[in-house]
Amino acid sequence: MKTRDVVFYSEGAKMAGTIYLPDDYKEGEKRAAVLCNSGWTGVNKCYPALYARALTAYGFVCMGFDYRGFKPSEDVHPCLPKYTTLETEVEDIANAFTFMQVQPEVDPERCGLLGWGVGGAVCITVAARDKEVKAVATLNSFINGERWMRDGMGNDAFGKSVARLRQDRIKRITTNDPVLMHPYTDYPNITESGDFYTDHVLKEINGGIQSSVDADSGEEFPTPMSTAIGESFIRFNVEGLLRGDYQSRMNGYAVARQNGWMSANDIRALENLNPISEEEGGDAYLVNGNMIPISQAGLAGAAGRSGGEPAEGKKQKEGDDT
Repeated sequence: MKTRDVVFYSEGAKMAGTIYLPDDYKEGEKRAAVLCNSGWTGVNKCYPALYARALTAYGFVCMGFDYRGFKPSEDVHPCLPKYTTLETEVEDIANAFTFMQVQPEVDPERCGLLGWGVGGAVCITVAARDKEVKAVATLNSFINGERWMRDGMGNDAFGKSVARLRQDRIKRITTNDPVLMHPYTDYPNITESGDFYTDHVLKEINGGIQSSVDADSGEEFPTPMSTAIGESFIRFNVEGLLRGDYQSRMNGYAVARQNGWMSANDIRALENLNPISEEEGGDAYLVNGNMIPISQAGLAGAAGRSGGEPAEGKKQKEGDDT
């Protein structure tokens, strides 16, 4: 994977980013590109670099960057609040996406977004606002943040988190200073990632965050994504934004299944489910009636007209002692 550092601006703040290129990239080519976005911690050299390493192997150009307030990007503009919010991250991703589109290695008509965790939710928001985004993929993400935190933390811990947010709001309003806290204090389902982040990634918290993880060092987060990156897949599905509700999809699949133009595996693929083996009929096409394989449709009627029986019927009779 080849890299080059880039600089762009988001609402007046100078932003630091990286363009990740496939090893086989040739000058003058314009390829499909993916803007890779981190989640809660927003550090380019962590998750975005991991995604870029995997995606460039498949020929994609990628870009990663650090949100405002995270070194080496600048703090927010002097005229703006001195803290990062979801809305500033939406702005940062939207501006980074436009910057990525105009890079010489990128085909601006084939650009998408990829986000982890909170970054996935932010990517969905950006895509809903910007028609230039042709595809979105999210990992470990969510739609309803409150429900996600309640489920992951429990009601008691969630209530304490809300109280801390209230104290932070009061302090910012009365003193213009936010409450400083560990980034994983209120993170649901915390794993060893929090300790790894503290021990290996955060070298200093003094006006921003500096990362010590080298994208090409082989050092990775001990998380399901990093350990299973070879088993994961990313699928760009523009229709996903217009996807019908569950009941509508099931009704449509039932019609397709009963009329023989979709197999069980065709349906499971659309729902991102693992396929059923061929031996268990996963690839069989059925028609309404007795739901027999489509290749046998009409055999019973033909056998009746000729005075015989289908081969399956004969077998069953011969082996039936009753």
